[in-house]
Amino acid sequence: MKFLLKALTYFPLPLVYPWGWIMYFAAFYVLRWRRKRVLDDLARAFPERSAAERHEIARQMYRNLGDGLIEALWGYGASAEEFRRRVVMENPELVRHYADAGKTVLLLTAHVCNWEWLFLGAGRAWRPSTSTCATRARASAATSFRAKTSFSRS
Repeated sequence: MKFLLKALTYFPLPLVYPWGWIMYFAAFYVLRWRRKRVLDDLARAFPERSAAERHEIARQMYRNLGDGLIEALWGYGASAEEFRRRVVMENPELVRHYADAGKTVLLLTAHVCNWEWLFLGAGRAWRPSTSTCATRARASAATSFRAKTSFSRS
C-alpha cells in the first residue's frame, strides 16, 4: 500500500483528480452512499431551498469529498517542495517566535481547505516537537473536538 501511495505522487496532481471524479460518481450515482441521509440533513438545514438546490449542494459535496480524498492520498508521499508550492502559511514568523521561546502554539483554521494538506504543510514547515493529541470532550448536548499540536523550527 505504501508503494502505491508513493507511486501516486509521481503523477501531476491534475492527472490524479479524475480518480476523485470516479470516486464521486461511484459514491453519488452508483452506490448512492448515504445519499438519502445527506439529502434529509440538507432538507433540515435548508428548508427554504428547493429539492433541486439541495440535490445540487449534495452533488457538490460528494464531488469535493472525492477531490479531498485524492488530495489526501496524493499528499501522503508528496515532497516538502510540493507542499511549499501548494500550502502557504501566513505569518510563519509568529509561530517561530513563540516556538523558539518554548511556548506551545495552537493553530486554528476554518474548514475551508484540505485539512490533511494543512497539517502536512505545517509539519513540513515546522517539525512537530510533540505528537498530536486529540481528545473528545462532551459538553452538555454538544460534542467538541480539540487538537493540540506544537511546532518547533526544523
